[in-house]
Amino acid sequence: MAKRIVLSGLRPDQLAVIQDKHREKVVACGRKWGKTTTAMYFVVHRNFLLGRNKIIWWVMPSYTQCRDVQREFKTIFGGSGIIKRAPQRPEFGIVFSNGSLLLFKSADKPDYLRGANPHLAVIDEARDINDDAWYAVIRPNLAARKAETLIISTPKKNHWFEKEYLRGQSDEFPDTISWNYPTWNNPYMVEEAQSLKQELPENVWKQEVAAEFVDEYGGVFDHLEYVVDDNLPIQSMPEPNKQYFMGVDLAVKRDFTAVVVIDNFGVVKYVERFNKVTWQTVESKIQAIASMFDATVYVDSTGVGDPIYEMLKNKWVKTEPFIFTGNSKQMLIERLILTIGRREILLPPHEELLDEMLSLRYDINKRGNITYAAPPNKHDDLVMALGLAVYGLSQNKGHGSFKTTKIILPNKGF
Repeated sequence: MAKRIVLSGLRPDQLAVIQDKHREKVVACGRKWGKTTTAMYFVVHRNFLLGRNKIIWWVMPSYTQCRDVQREFKTIFGGSGIIKRAPQRPEFGIVFSNGSLLLFKSADKPDYLRGANPHLAVIDEARDINDDAWYAVIRPNLAARKAETLIISTPKKNHWFEKEYLRGQSDEFPDTISWNYPTWNNPYMVEEAQSLKQELPENVWKQEVAAEFVDEYGGVFDHLEYVVDDNLPIQSMPEPNKQYFMGVDLAVKRDFTAVVVIDNFGVVKYVERFNKVTWQTVESKIQAIASMFDATVYVDSTGVGDPIYEMLKNKWVKTEPFIFTGNSKQMLIERLILTIGRREILLPPHEELLDEMLSLRYDINKRGNITYAAPPNKHDDLVMALGLAVYGLSQNKGHGSFKTTKIILPNKGF
């Protein structure tokens, strides 16, 4: 007997997406708009219209995110008779009662996406899936069976997701449609959206809440282009009569140990990151850089970093610990946002540092707290090291605020 899927309780904007007949649907939405709920109902609704034994994909940047969606599926539909089997691991997918298989796919290793082509697909958190994965693997697999596809994400400028969104706004592509839905379309998030406008950098609010495609430099850090000097050396020697503050974010395997040195005028003088070395090598390199600049060192002393801090403190007395928590990380990032906004810092054109700063994301948890982190398969080690260096500088400027003269950047037009 065919299942009857009731779509009551969904808003008109969510129903518009679920019931639309275009083959490709693209939704640029604000945080907490309701994209996961919309996409789940889309899958369940379409699955039983398609018939038995179909293959459905749910593609996300990582399996960790897939696991969260799988749990939501079991919570909402677990007792309805719609799901026949839902293994604990998302890699094994969900079996629906009509024999169709929902496979969760991680885009961090695009080659794993090859195989049986889907009849139906959701591409979730599309902004964190890179262009190569989309054009080389995902899109050809969807085309093989002309799979009906829902692509849904917060916006990202100059990215394949924006191109698909623009296709949906054009009459030249009749099989594609797109919508822009801000956070406040969710009636439970209206006050929160307004509150966040007072708390967040303007471009962050526009992108993550208003669901606008903002300029590339408009991520967490507004006006980053104004504090980057293309002529500034990435690593330079210390100068007399200056003070130096060094931030160190520790790691030894997957992530990087990152080192950033800033002088008392807010100019970043040294940037380096390294990994896959022994702790002894990490300690030696940090001590050598600190000694070269006679710097006060602010080092990550969280977890495995604590013994490294103790060893450094024994050899370099001007070493201060910093414990990363959700609150302390938020404080570092927001201090750095403020410093850049006031143009009280000057950065060299270090490719990895700028990439991390442009990629940094923020999220709002269920309690309304803001968290900052790198997206899947990206790093934020250099950002945190820079944050620690700026924190060190602020601690030596009185009450955590800068007293330096505004830096006038060369060739920036202001």
